[in-house]
Amino acid sequence: VNPVIVELRRNAEEMRQEELGKSLKHLHGCSEEVMNEMDRLSHSIMNKMLHQPITELKRAAREENLETGLMSFCRAICKLK
Repeated sequence: VNPVIVELRRNAEEMRQEELGKSLKHLHGCSEEVMNEMDRLSHSIMNKMLHQPITELKRAAREENLETGLMSFCRAICKLK
């Protein structure tokens, strides 16, 4: 499961960097303090969004029956009953 988590985080980080770059281009002449805060904010949001899916993915990987684990994972990240 670790390679999947690494890839998930890498993809999210690429998206975060891309969107942060776009936003910073629109803020001509903003201070370094503002740029750093936007970086911190976007990183924090990304981590919070990934926390539950990664936690559930790890839990699903521990399940003995892989099919049951994956179904449980999908239910958990989609908040299904």
